[in-house]
Amino acid sequence: NENIVGVLNFEMIGYYDDTPGSQSLPAGFNQVFPEAYAELQENEFKGDFLINVANENTLALMQTFDSCAALFVPELKVISFASPGDGNAVPDLRRSDHASFWDADIPALMLTDGANFRNPNYHSPNDTYETIDSTFITNVVKATVATAASLAGLKHSSHTTVMVTDWE
Repeated sequence: NENIVGVLNFEMIGYYDDTPGSQSLPAGFNQVFPEAYAELQENEFKGDFLINVANENTLALMQTFDSCAALFVPELKVISFASPGDGNAVPDLRRSDHASFWDADIPALMLTDGANFRNPNYHSPNDTYETIDSTFITNVVKATVATAASLAGLKHSSHTTVMVTDWE
């Protein structure tokens, strides 16, 4: 009986690599998403961005995330695209929890660093905290919180509340 307005699903959000050629893609990506492919090509296939994946029923949520990221975390580069239909055209885009929401016609985004298409340590013993970029992951979380606040209808306050606690 809940009114779910959108799901913001993290699927590997901490690996960042600004080396040219560090971002690979699933087979056929350039055919299905030519605009996103051109953007990646222009960026020399660097893994220095967040991928925001929607489906056709989730375009408004994708646009909300993109505008919140641009407004509140302008240093976070986001590349967004919508998978046709339920995402079966590119099966790699259904490899996370968001897919079950797509199947139920609930707006959902997969927010990802590209997982195994970027991180050479993905699901290996070398996939450790030391390989995560804390600035990148923090910026992803900031953009996500801004999006959730926007969806919840939260507004800026005209006053500040300060809580003082006596620790003695």
